[in-house]
Amino acid sequence: MTRAVLSLTVSAAALALGLATASIQSLNHRRAEELDDLKRRSDLVEAGNESLEAAILAREFDLELEELAGADKGPSR
Repeated sequence: MTRAVLSLTVSAAALALGLATASIQSLNHRRAEELDDLKRRSDLVEAGNESLEAAILAREFDLELEELAGADKGPSR
């Protein structure tokens, strides 16, 4: 009788451990999908920021060229 109770207890503990492991794995997969989605969104935002930065730098460079061109003309006669 004692052996049967111990076997049942160990079997129930193994089943509970398996179910807990499966639950944790499912949660981890869901979190991984959420993190992947956030990473993709942040990559898109980063690409947009880099594009805007390039446009701003190009505009600043154009303004500096215009200032230099205006300064090179010298005084008008």
